[in-house]
Amino acid sequence: MSASTDNSLRSRSRHRAPKWWLLALLLLPLSAMADSVQDRRTFILNLLQQYSPDSHFIVSSYDQAPFTLGDARYSKTGFLSYISGYNDLRILEDIGTMVHEMNHGYTGHLGEVKEFSYYQKKNIRSTPSGKFYDFYLGQGQSVLVRRTPTFRTNRIVSTFPTNIRTFRFDTYVNSSSTTLSSQSHGVYGLLDELNSYFIGTKVNLDLLPYYWQKNSLPYWKVFFKDIDGSYYGCLEFKLYILKYLQYAREHEPAIYQQIMANGNFHFVFTEIDKKIVPFYQRYLLERKKILENLAAQGYQIKWDGDMLAIYKPTDTRWPYTSTFANTVNLLQNELASEQYRDILQEISKSARLQENVFDLLLVKPDIKIGIRGNQLTITMSSPSTGATIRYSLDGSAPLSEKGKVYNGEILLPIGSFRSPLIIKAITIKAGYTSSSIEERHLSLR
Repeated sequence: MSASTDNSLRSRSRHRAPKWWLLALLLLPLSAMADSVQDRRTFILNLLQQYSPDSHFIVSSYDQAPFTLGDARYSKTGFLSYISGYNDLRILEDIGTMVHEMNHGYTGHLGEVKEFSYYQKKNIRSTPSGKFYDFYLGQGQSVLVRRTPTFRTNRIVSTFPTNIRTFRFDTYVNSSSTTLSSQSHGVYGLLDELNSYFIGTKVNLDLLPYYWQKNSLPYWKVFFKDIDGSYYGCLEFKLYILKYLQYAREHEPAIYQQIMANGNFHFVFTEIDKKIVPFYQRYLLERKKILENLAAQGYQIKWDGDMLAIYKPTDTRWPYTSTFANTVNLLQNELASEQYRDILQEISKSARLQENVFDLLLVKPDIKIGIRGNQLTITMSSPSTGATIRYSLDGSAPLSEKGKVYNGEILLPIGSFRSPLIIKAITIKAGYTSSSIEERHLSLR
């Protein structure tokens, strides 16, 4: 499996808020209130097709995609692996996580499928580079985003004051993981998480008509839990993206310039971002109607602005559960602060769709090594007109601070460098997908 798919679906489920609602559900007789499901696959696909067409498109597209592309074979994670229950209530409890994870699979693997299809049309014998994400934005719109060079997200940890290090911070930002896409793919992995959190949260609101058909407290508790526990993840990942870009602008200008030239990246971010607040406003209105409905059924409602309890007057105990409203308010206030305005304006200006993104994939540079007298000669070339080659001679990433721009033949006196000499080079050009890194090792004895 490629990195883009494997990082997202590697035996991990969506990192959600603590399942306090689940404690309340465990106190209830599930067999008496939930409908048993014999064919879970058919039930889920029909449910999504009827109430959440976008989620159905994501799940079915990934499920039906080819997983052998030329000589490359990719492993597949079926959507039922994220569904633990065999009745509709348990399925509803897991369906947001399932759609979230299938969206990761869609984003990574459909990018590979489309790249391979491009090569076939051009009669190019090649396997996918894994440099493209395919973001599904709803209503049939899917946007390919090329992944330009990045740095690991944990480098931005120090930019976060303690008060805004919310629930998902340690898992996705302050992490040493080598497989997590939010680290290995930097800001593009963060954008993938933002989109997956939004889509995985939205499916629950899409299913609202089904919840109204059931119209009982156990179902409404699942509905509240799934949205309250995951919505603020959208705000967290928006913040992580803005912090990443601020850090890149100050500390990694070469990387920053390529990200800011990536119009499809900014288009996707902008399209997701403009949906986040209206979604929550609609949810709050629907929640108010649901609570009024439950009160009409005889339930008592206690809510202090963050903690919520729903119970019968005869109940001797009831659990308060968090709606995470305080966290939402904290993140909304942080995102509204002046410090992010210029970055958001730059993103808005850069949000333009670019077609034929596969034509913008650069070829890696050619490196030739020779000896002239007592000097080592290194020359580099690229067939791409107007492209720049960056290189390093110590094994470091050529786009890092140690990397240099290639301006002509490099002469190194023999004996002036440690053996082995590790040469790394990459081709870059504004508006294009950077090449893979060409690497050469030279040992002198």
